[in-house]
Amino acid sequence: MIRLYVAAYAERVAPLFVGLRAGVHGRAADLDFYAASMRDLWYVDRPRVDAVERVGLLERFPELQPHEDVGPRLGKCC
Repeated sequence: MIRLYVAAYAERVAPLFVGLRAGVHGRAADLDFYAASMRDLWYVDRPRVDAVERVGLLERFPELQPHEDVGPRLGKCC
């Protein structure tokens, strides 16, 4: 059940990521990997033997790296 939830959520977020990164030099392989990973979440009857490896690769994406400039702005107004 959790994989279906994750797949549904990821499907909604995927167009945003793909739309922002499409055409960016050097990111075509990242987009293909991301799309294949999101697609494979729907195959709940197949074991994900490479799940840990895929997570490791996704965590290397620049978009998933911590950004120091985000924290101090949270909670500030005006």
